[in-house]
Amino acid sequence: MSEADKYAGFLERLGDSHQQRITQFLQVTENDLANYLQTAPSTDGAMFDVEWAINARAEMRRILEEDYLEEVQDMLGDYNAVARRQLKMLNNFGKFTRVAPEAIAGLQQLSFQGFEALADQQLETLANGVYQSALTGRNKDDFIQEVRGQINGIYQASDQEEIRQLVEVAQNSTGAAQQAAVDRLHRIYASDRLGNNLRRYATGYATDSLNQYSATLTVTTANQQGIDTFEYYGDVIRDSREFCKKHVGKEYTADEIRKIWEGSWSGKAAGDPFIVRGGYNCRHQWLPVVEPKDKTEEPETKEIPTERPIPIRKKSVVKKTVSEQAEEAAQDSRYLKTEDGLPATRFRPSGVRRNTKQKQIESFGKAALPASLSDDGASLLEDLIAVGNGLADKYKLPRLRGTRSVGGRSANMSMGDGVLSFKPDYVNRTAAQLIGPASDAAEKIAKDKARLEILTSELTTDYEAIQDATIPSDLKFGTKEYNRRFKEYKALTADYNKKVDATNRLQRKIEKESRAIQPLEPQSSWSVGDDLSDRPFSSKEYLPDPTSRIKNTVTHEMAHHIHQQYAVKTLADLQTPRIEGVLSNLWRKYRDDKISPSKYADTNPKEWFAESFALYEAGRKDLIDPRLERLIDLIADQTPIEEIEQIMGEI
Repeated sequence: MSEADKYAGFLERLGDSHQQRITQFLQVTENDLANYLQTAPSTDGAMFDVEWAINARAEMRRILEEDYLEEVQDMLGDYNAVARRQLKMLNNFGKFTRVAPEAIAGLQQLSFQGFEALADQQLETLANGVYQSALTGRNKDDFIQEVRGQINGIYQASDQEEIRQLVEVAQNSTGAAQQAAVDRLHRIYASDRLGNNLRRYATGYATDSLNQYSATLTVTTANQQGIDTFEYYGDVIRDSREFCKKHVGKEYTADEIRKIWEGSWSGKAAGDPFIVRGGYNCRHQWLPVVEPKDKTEEPETKEIPTERPIPIRKKSVVKKTVSEQAEEAAQDSRYLKTEDGLPATRFRPSGVRRNTKQKQIESFGKAALPASLSDDGASLLEDLIAVGNGLADKYKLPRLRGTRSVGGRSANMSMGDGVLSFKPDYVNRTAAQLIGPASDAAEKIAKDKARLEILTSELTTDYEAIQDATIPSDLKFGTKEYNRRFKEYKALTADYNKKVDATNRLQRKIEKESRAIQPLEPQSSWSVGDDLSDRPFSSKEYLPDPTSRIKNTVTHEMAHHIHQQYAVKTLADLQTPRIEGVLSNLWRKYRDDKISPSKYADTNPKEWFAESFALYEAGRKDLIDPRLERLIDLIADQTPIEEIEQIMGEI
């Protein structure tokens, strides 16, 4: 199987996975909305309270944000893997450079905005429906049934066994059996009312968004290399457009592509032909045509150090040590408490959607080291916590009172309320870079890749078996034969889904193993006065080795601890620290006349401070704004906040 085929298969599996995830969390959204609407005041089943209806908008917005948008945001974290896999695939045909991280983040944000627009449109429909129902005295149960349809259409929840089985067949089957189930559901629910629903648009957008994101990365990468010729690549299936069938496998120049795409065909989408390709729900891709890669080129090998830069410590021992440190720090009186004696909080834990204040409080005085964190990763984390606590002591602030592991789209590390959050994968990977690859690392990756090939082949065979097992459309529902075939089909799909999960886990394992032996990004030589576009994305890229870079990351997070805790004496201070006001004033006053050492520093005043502080501590004061250097000096000298405000206001 070619690398392009593997990438196309990966993209298709990820698209199917995203559609499945959307289906799952929209069921939660549907039920939460229905449960909330059941609380609407009614008389003899009729809605009447217009004031309640007006206020319902805020609660329905919260439900859509927590059940739908936050899940979407987590799902879009998979786009990072797309960028890595796409670059890996392209580098089998030539030497390509990665798309800048800020460009990738921008593309992810555009994708999220599309999902957000769907939620906003749905909220308007729901809010107007609630208001009109209260105004006209509509039956509450009828309206709730309509809302279920607006969210999931014919796939809405039901307490009828026939409908539940039909929904399962419609969602998981193929061919005639699937169409028969869909037709039956349309007859039950009156399809003309339920055709336009959030599930339909969100699942369709999930496929288009993923493939357009991939296409944008490909054409951007190709443009960076000056490539002008592309192959229209992908499989031809039963549902492929005639337009795609005509062009798949053929090579065209960029000018020829734009000329061809001036035409019209069924399903065509407006936009750049390199991005929209065949149109809505199109899974074909453009593949840059380059000279074959020189197979005689010897791969670069990394020297394995003879001494371990990280001492060997068991994770259980590390956890005991850092937990005791966190427990002691949590008692520090400089961490404020509320009137009821509970620890005061400002931030919500990453990835937590409900009971956020309680969850944050529960993390104080604890060190959460997950099963996925290796012994070497835990040992490195202990060293990093020591770096953080050393900085807290230096700047006369309370020490870290907790650590928490995060995943998904979260940053590698983050800081809030004295709790350091970290990605286990990031810490493990850095520990592996510090130690160097094991002598059999390449052999292990090769074995895992061979296993992945086998699993991928088995998936193809299993999928064909599922298609053969689909229930004939003329088989009567509820008969003995129907139930037997349905049970057989359900078992096949369950096994298939388990194998898909195993394939995805193995793929992630290979990616992690491969990243651990990859060389570092080159050290940046940018200096003040050079072209701003040449700055690195992060300040850590100025540093030469993995040790200094991950310490830079922790130092960056401790800078956030400083602006969150310095001169905080009251609960009001905690929510809006005065030092953050100083930073905001500097940011506004010198927006176009400040030194910003990295592209990430341009995000906001706090990141400007954190990136600069990390370089200040690394001895690279030549890269930071003199005004921020002065501010950090004042903080180090424990200057009262009133004096800092006056000095920085006059600077």
